[in-house]
Amino acid sequence: MYPFLHMHEHDSMLIGNYKSNKSISLVTAKGWEIPNERRPREANMEIQRATAKMLIGTFPEISLRSLAWDYNCVGLVFASRRTAIDPKFLPKILEDDGYRLTSLENVTAAI
Repeated sequence: MYPFLHMHEHDSMLIGNYKSNKSISLVTAKGWEIPNERRPREANMEIQRATAKMLIGTFPEISLRSLAWDYNCVGLVFASRRTAIDPKFLPKILEDDGYRLTSLENVTAAI
């Protein structure tokens, strides 16, 4: 389905030790264990504040939602803001969970 998807057995080890207490149990609909890493929320708080200040200065129209460091954008969507997932695993997650491309005319608004 995704010609750019080239997952290998060793790819699951590229985000730390995902079986340690630094991860959560997270699997796709087909049972593939999604590598993830829980980062301490307090880690690098100084860097997070500096980054937020820079972003707000550069893009004044944005509003800061959180200084959370323990999840990333993929973790926000597929793990309910509980962990970080490397974006390179996104094609595998989409394929295993049955997502498919669609055209805009096939999209309806949720109420």
